[in-house]
Amino acid sequence: MSLRFKIVFALAAAGLASSAAAQQGIADVRQGTNISVALSPSGELLVTDLLGGLWQLPVAGGGAAPLIPPGQSIAQPRFSPDGTRLVMQRYAGGQWDLWLMALDSGELSALTQTAYDERQAEFSANGDSVVFAANRNGQFALWSLHLSSGVLTQLTDEPGESFYPSISDRGELAYVNYLDGRWSLRRLDGGSRGTELLNSRSILSAPSWRPGGGVIVYGERDSTRASRLMMLLIADEPVVRELTRNEDVFVGRPAWASASEYFYTADGQIWKRTIAGFSRQPVHMFAGVSVDLGEAYSFDMPLDAPGPYPVRGITGLTAAPGGRRAVFTALGDLWLSERRGLMQLTDDAYVDIDPSFSPVADRIVFASDRAGKLDLWQMQLDSGATAQLSFETGKATRPSWDPDGRLIAYLQAEGLSPWTAHSLRLLDVAGSGDNRLLTERVFDPRTPRWQVQDGEPQIQLAARYGTAQAPLMIRSFDIGGNLLATAELSPAADQTASLEVAAPALEWSQQAANQPYVIQVGRLFDGVRNGYLRHMDVHVEGQRITAIVGRDVRPLPEKVIDARDATLIPGLIDVHAHHSSLAGGRLGRMWLSHGVTTVRELTDDVAAALERAEAWASGRRLGPSLVISPEAGASSMLPQAPAPLIVLDAGSRLSSGLAHDLLQQATQLGHPALPAFDLLTGFISGSELSWLEELRVSPLLQSYQDTLSTMITSRRFLTTGLAAAAGIALPRVRVNAERAYRLLFSPEERDAWQTRHDSASTQILRPLQNTLARLVRTGSPVVTGSDAPAVPYGYGLHLELELLTASDIGTDQVLRLATAQAAMALGLDAQTGTVEAGKIADLVLLDGDPLARITDSLNIIAVVSRGRWIDRDELLRP
Repeated sequence: MSLRFKIVFALAAAGLASSAAAQQGIADVRQGTNISVALSPSGELLVTDLLGGLWQLPVAGGGAAPLIPPGQSIAQPRFSPDGTRLVMQRYAGGQWDLWLMALDSGELSALTQTAYDERQAEFSANGDSVVFAANRNGQFALWSLHLSSGVLTQLTDEPGESFYPSISDRGELAYVNYLDGRWSLRRLDGGSRGTELLNSRSILSAPSWRPGGGVIVYGERDSTRASRLMMLLIADEPVVRELTRNEDVFVGRPAWASASEYFYTADGQIWKRTIAGFSRQPVHMFAGVSVDLGEAYSFDMPLDAPGPYPVRGITGLTAAPGGRRAVFTALGDLWLSERRGLMQLTDDAYVDIDPSFSPVADRIVFASDRAGKLDLWQMQLDSGATAQLSFETGKATRPSWDPDGRLIAYLQAEGLSPWTAHSLRLLDVAGSGDNRLLTERVFDPRTPRWQVQDGEPQIQLAARYGTAQAPLMIRSFDIGGNLLATAELSPAADQTASLEVAAPALEWSQQAANQPYVIQVGRLFDGVRNGYLRHMDVHVEGQRITAIVGRDVRPLPEKVIDARDATLIPGLIDVHAHHSSLAGGRLGRMWLSHGVTTVRELTDDVAAALERAEAWASGRRLGPSLVISPEAGASSMLPQAPAPLIVLDAGSRLSSGLAHDLLQQATQLGHPALPAFDLLTGFISGSELSWLEELRVSPLLQSYQDTLSTMITSRRFLTTGLAAAAGIALPRVRVNAERAYRLLFSPEERDAWQTRHDSASTQILRPLQNTLARLVRTGSPVVTGSDAPAVPYGYGLHLELELLTASDIGTDQVLRLATAQAAMALGLDAQTGTVEAGKIADLVLLDGDPLARITDSLNIIAVVSRGRWIDRDELLRP
């Protein structure tokens, strides 16, 4: 029997975790996070953008009725002067557009649908135009759109970014400008440059003219620490006065009921104030919101079913010139497929990837970590002799031989992340051995390709140049590194060509079962009870726990592990991580050496994730159990033949995590970005914000009852990600003292983490901890996810446990979030997550008392992964 291998695999669903049909629940919502408010000119109706929809309620408060259903990413509504229309912004397709709604008919029409951001619209004084902020010329400026003619006019052309236009009933235009670390409130009196009214180092937003003019109320915020409403009295000697204090003021223009009274939003709801008063009156609202209930995962196939199973994790499949032979990676090794059969080229615990044939197909070059990190190696196919070719710093990947067999183009990665920066290098293997840098700072690169133009070799590289957010481009270089041509990468050109090679079937089986043994422990935290069981014997056979009994109650097998002074806990689970092959064989040991026995990987390369999962499950390399969640656009299929590998839909029950949510809201809600968010954009990507199901936070990083109610109702698990959002916020001396972190990560890798977020952590950590503690106390499903490699693999989860404990969540509850609760979120709670008879033996033996000191969870003596006992020292060896 033979298989047909392809570079791009279409895998059929089989091991896919099943889920119940989606159902609806009703959330009782009485508050809103980041809402704004508009008041009808008649003074009878308020409109607010609750949960990304549009709602109306009486000016005195009461039941809110939806004008536009929630979840539509609507924000910043404003009434026309005659009260017949609303203008608003809507986020879709990666940018904000402007929409108009006729209130008598409910008809919606798009005012703008471009590739730019258009937001914060305001009607002109006579209602014939809307004024808004847009980045059509590379930076935000103010623009005007005439509604009947469609004529578009740029209003401002000045240094800096201009936001939040506000038009008085007399036609005066005020707005906010940001330039070189300073914010200013400006007025446009004619021409394209405004007159400065005041400036500040605090963040200014959302000015609003008082009826009759002469007074502007605006928002002011000191990063994530404090926010307030301020009033500016425009005069020969302007007067600035603070209107509110100690409030979480949302970003939205105040709505005027009269020259002395106004509505605004803060602290989760709508308020009414007078300019002269010091008190505020709440405008209560009540809304019933339909929420999709989270789909409960279940995976019924035994995780220890022995096999054999057909290999589906096949990567790097490359044909030799002439197409008679092919080489690929599977189960961590290289394989050669040819007419006479399948030959295993490597058989070791190293990672061997990205093979490429020489022009005459007598040799291959590949990337391997057999010298400690990924370097290029050459193998003679007739003898199997290998030799190291590259010795540069960084991690070498994706080699490609030139047509003459003299030069190899390859990529060199800086970090561990799938989104790390790469450089393109050229290695002379036939002459001088010269290793030359051709270009650097490329992201998301494809394998370099060679072509010959006018008799001269050229290297083509498809990548994002300069930044991770840049468009995909193809650039051509000569062998001296000179740029020859640049072109856009079309979707058709980005498709990998299909390559079929007949090959015998390749199979894998579970790692060999252990002989029966017993762990005698002094303290056992089983993940079910709040405290410890004392003086227990845990019997293990194969991959399962067969019994948990008191000391010596049951006959002992030949192998007994004496841990009577130690503590046993369930194996830790990280439900949100991203992998690449750049860590080499260290990757699995990074997780296990920190007691993490199950990891959910979010990936857009399912074949590579399957290869990793099969190599770990078969025991070819040390590593945890892997749950695979394909990112949007990636294949979510598993092979038709059953296998104890799990693929879960990335978005159906688990949230993205705090760091993703913060980045999404910084860009999508139209708020000027917090300084802390700027530090996240280099390594965290995010899809569009799910308004009903992700954690929403205000500019002061608070969440209100709408978030709590919808998350609890939806039964959707919130992934924590505190450490990813705040960075390594612990003292450096303490971090570097952790043995596995010090031994398994290079100094350059450690430095990158420890310097990345220091300035951000103090700003955002405490409010996020308070929010998570509220969610846990109110019963919202919360689970631990580190978002590694935003933080170190394995060690980042322990940072998460410590930060959660510092949030005033009990240590027993924190451990359950990382064990039993996480297993439930993945649909694996019937097989792992707790220490119970009949479950998979995923265990961690500790020297210490983690219920008294959560940091003792790092004092790891040994790890049991699917029944296999592994001393930590074994995991830390080079």
